[in-house]
Amino acid sequence: MDWYCLYKNGRLNHTEICPDPAPANVVKIWIFNANDRLTAWDIVIEALAMGANQERIKGLSNHWEIHPTDLAYYYHNRRPNDIRKLGAKMWAELMYGGDLGKSVRKQMQKAEDDHDRECGCGGDDK
Repeated sequence: MDWYCLYKNGRLNHTEICPDPAPANVVKIWIFNANDRLTAWDIVIEALAMGANQERIKGLSNHWEIHPTDLAYYYHNRRPNDIRKLGAKMWAELMYGGDLGKSVRKQMQKAEDDHDRECGCGGDDK
């Protein structure tokens, strides 16, 4: 099992040992499972929204071969909350100049609408 730790200075570090969450400069820690693409998306999308270094996010996105078509899959399998929506928008801008294509945008909107309908919240579920 591997871990990624985001620090307040934007540094996103990988480690094979669980980092100590106590230091005041830790923003968030993620468990990474190389066999689960959703965990890669969690790290990329959430860390970017929380201030991770953009070059690091680009590098991980390329290394993990994360593509816009995966974003629709991610949205269907994770609740599109405020952090994830912001991160997805930032990721699209960072990696593709905001142009994900009509099909991907439509699938993402459908996932948001389905979630809102299922939870009855009519908006973000935090």
